[in-house]
Amino acid sequence: MLIAALLALGGELAAAQPAAVVPQWGLPALMKAMAEMRAQTANFVERKYMSVLTQPLESSGSLVYLAPAKLQKDTLQPKPQRLVVEGDRLTIEDGSQERSRTLSLADYPQIGAIVESIRATLAGDQKTLEQFYTVAFSGDAARWQLALTPRDRKVEEIIKSIRITGHDVLIDAVETQEANGDRDVMTIVKEGK
Repeated sequence: MLIAALLALGGELAAAQPAAVVPQWGLPALMKAMAEMRAQTANFVERKYMSVLTQPLESSGSLVYLAPAKLQKDTLQPKPQRLVVEGDRLTIEDGSQERSRTLSLADYPQIGAIVESIRATLAGDQKTLEQFYTVAFSGDAARWQLALTPRDRKVEEIIKSIRITGHDVLIDAVETQEANGDRDVMTIVKEGK
């Protein structure tokens, strides 16, 4: 009885008030929504298209993101490899602990810029994203796209552009266009789908 009365009162109040203004979906809204996600896991298929090859190189595996600064990419096919970015460190493992390497992203700013294209997007960190890239946003919550152009000339010598597409707070694909004409397309599927 009390619930029915409250629902009726809520309906009367809603009818008496002007319609709420729906905020426009854009980069700030996307970044805010992304920042609220604390963890994500997904599977990926990555295809590298190179001018010297007639068929793309394909790899697959899983991805893990833990806010605010950990990314992990576990490649299962064609051969096991793990890349872990945590803070400023990149650790590369290729199937055995003996062959593990750790790098500081500060020592490799080009690699750091590529990492931040994904990590800053997942973290909803617009400031960091715009520190490394000129960002063009298009779309809406159901289907959005970020077109990233490197700001640093040294990064631009390697990466021409990065295009990230998604829906809601999920990234569906990352396409990297290299300066030499090669490109990399990673398709991402949320686990369980």
